[in-house]
Amino acid sequence: MNALSEALQGARRIVFFGGAGVSVPSGIPDFRGENGLYAKEYDGLTAEMLLSHSFFCLHPDIFYDFYKKHMLYPNAKPNIVHVRLAEMERMHMIVDVSHLSDKGFWDIVEHGTRPFAASHSNCRALAPHTRNLTDEMIRALSERGGIAGLNYYAPFLDADPTHPERCRSTVELIAKHAAHYKQVGGAQMIALGSDFDGIDGPHQLENAAFLPLLADALRKEGFTEDEVEGVCFRNAMRFFEENL
Repeated sequence: MNALSEALQGARRIVFFGGAGVSVPSGIPDFRGENGLYAKEYDGLTAEMLLSHSFFCLHPDIFYDFYKKHMLYPNAKPNIVHVRLAEMERMHMIVDVSHLSDKGFWDIVEHGTRPFAASHSNCRALAPHTRNLTDEMIRALSERGGIAGLNYYAPFLDADPTHPERCRSTVELIAKHAAHYKQVGGAQMIALGSDFDGIDGPHQLENAAFLPLLADALRKEGFTEDEVEGVCFRNAMRFFEENL
């Protein structure tokens, strides 16, 4: 810890990768912890199933009942993390919301003032995984001047993350998410997140050498050459040059 403290004090630039634990001191449990929401079953159903898009379409009443009982914490208050967030902003650190809960995301929007990033998140409208961003989140991120990195993980790309074995990771699906980001928040907010160091399973973009395939898929989705360059590197470069 002493070495980490010294490194932080001596660092000129720091990026904060927020996780679910940011909300725990406010009384909001870590949903993916050992005893969290996703570790239990509810009348024989998992949280992943109950919160999926397909379940919502079939049983909206059960979906909303579960959401209201288990996912809303109206009495939660700002905690020391939010105080430190304000200090981080004064130091020009960048907050990353890709591992945050929905409540944590809106905490950043409410209590932060500077642009932030979703380094490896896709669009929940196309793949209803809780780690992806809703359209409302995408608009808030774009309005704050932030960026979102496209994630290549199949359950974050395909339409049924409750059955990951059925999900695919293709350049066409990644381009579809990019097109949705463009429609909702603008092409200027899109970057590459990949998540190469954290994903498993087959994916068409095995490494950076395959990126020309994605560039072609983006063109087929109507992206201009300038927008393709933006997605591949210019948007992220501009974001970090302006905010670090």
